[in-house]
Amino acid sequence: MSGSCAEKIPAPINESNNAETIQRIARAILDYLSSHSITTAASIGSFVKGRRAYKVKALRNLQESGEVLRVGSGRKCDPFRYRLNSRIKARPNFVEEVIL
Repeated sequence: MSGSCAEKIPAPINESNNAETIQRIARAILDYLSSHSITTAASIGSFVKGRRAYKVKALRNLQESGEVLRVGSGRKCDPFRYRLNSRIKARPNFVEEVIL
């Protein structure tokens, strides 16, 4: 069918771009948690910019790596709260150097 109703073509998925975005969001989450002792996912989500799905994936990756701990039962009166794992040293800022 032709006419004024043009079909929307989805943008191609770029795996490397998604991974870079998730890493950027993970760094932003770590920065936010470094200045807050414990907070909810909603607070993190309102501070960190990006798609919700990427924020969820980044937070899950940080939990799996042990950098972020989740406390609470996730129920109405006891929501999940997140904090930095004090046993893991803060990530250093990685700088690439060329050694000759």
